[in-house]
Amino acid sequence: MKKESLKGVKIKLLSRCGISPDLSGAINGRALLHIDNAYYLSNVLVENYLCKTNTSSSTAFRGFGGNQGMMIIENIVDNVAKYLRKDPAEIRKLNFYQKNKKKHHSLWYEN
Repeated sequence: MKKESLKGVKIKLLSRCGISPDLSGAINGRALLHIDNAYYLSNVLVENYLCKTNTSSSTAFRGFGGNQGMMIIENIVDNVAKYLRKDPAEIRKLNFYQKNKKKHHSLWYEN
């Protein structure tokens, strides 16, 4: 495995649901499916929490959950690059899915 490849991630996903959960479970569920974005992650652990708050609830919109999941892994890649003092684009390229890799939710990635 490449030196700069991501060996695994441990993520705690906390979502502010407001006073009622509405579609928060579905939003987080979709975020979990997109948490890898374009990167091969051999080990993934995500703790998923729906947090009731004193704010108003909001609902899902087109593409809900996907952008939240992708934003998480992109932030992780940026932080890894900063820590290694490497170009984030280089870290991204090294970790892209290759043919015949199983995704974190057990589906196969086919190019």
